[in-house]
Amino acid sequence: MLERFFPLCSERQITNLAWSFVIDIFAHIGEKFLCGGVLVNKSFENTQNCIQILLTCTLTVNGLRDVRVTVPAAVKRGDNAELICLYDMEGDSLYSVKWYKGRREFYRYTPKENPAMKTFVVNGINVERSLSDETRLTLSSVQPSVSGKYSCEVSADAPSFHTLIESGDLEVVEVPEHRPFIVGIRSRYRVGDSLRANCTSKHSKPAANLTWIVNDLPIRCVSKIHDIYFQKTERTIEHERPKPSASASNSVNNVNNPYDQYVPQDEVLDKQDLYMTQTQGVVLLIAP
Repeated sequence: MLERFFPLCSERQITNLAWSFVIDIFAHIGEKFLCGGVLVNKSFENTQNCIQILLTCTLTVNGLRDVRVTVPAAVKRGDNAELICLYDMEGDSLYSVKWYKGRREFYRYTPKENPAMKTFVVNGINVERSLSDETRLTLSSVQPSVSGKYSCEVSADAPSFHTLIESGDLEVVEVPEHRPFIVGIRSRYRVGDSLRANCTSKHSKPAANLTWIVNDLPIRCVSKIHDIYFQKTERTIEHERPKPSASASNSVNNVNNPYDQYVPQDEVLDKQDLYMTQTQGVVLLIAP
């Protein structure tokens, strides 16, 4: 209802103003209520005027704004994760900075309290206190359970108690233990032969993105996860000159020619939650 009077006012400002009137009206039972410290008669016109006065004051006084959160999109399992929460107080005093995973608070910084820093138990989260403060939060040795949405809530001190919150998503990545491996490639091909091969990347979470690079020799298979994992495997092939006695069946891979059998030996670990990515490439060899 208040929006029709103040279309440029944010929902949060309107809500705060509305609650201030509820508190004032119920604090003074009778025919009057407080408007900015002044006792006035209860009426629709007075209420509207009071909203205009308080809104004008709210918009002209500097206060907390521009909360900006930086949460790394991906962090390798076992590494530290640094989360940043920046803000402009614009004349307000900082009351508190709180960090949440989902809806659960696990970190609070209140500069006027002693101690200023408090942590709360949330499964899997370990705060590196020596590397954390009112703008920086460091999570040590992150594990897959730490993945999720993280929110920074900043509150100004009295009299405004203005509060803003921003969020970001973090994913803990299990990277492959080995490079991607290629099977199905012979050492020699003739011009015009079809090359069929398979590239596999094992035991990662999330599954790796695989890309064939075939414009130049050697042929490469690239495995990538976000911007924290990049590995490639190369296979060199040679051009074979045709022989007069060669049969036409040699123009493609011999189906009886088995794929390379190299597969990395995995350590004895529980990998039921991890993924394997495979991709098959078909390349038509042209001029040498």
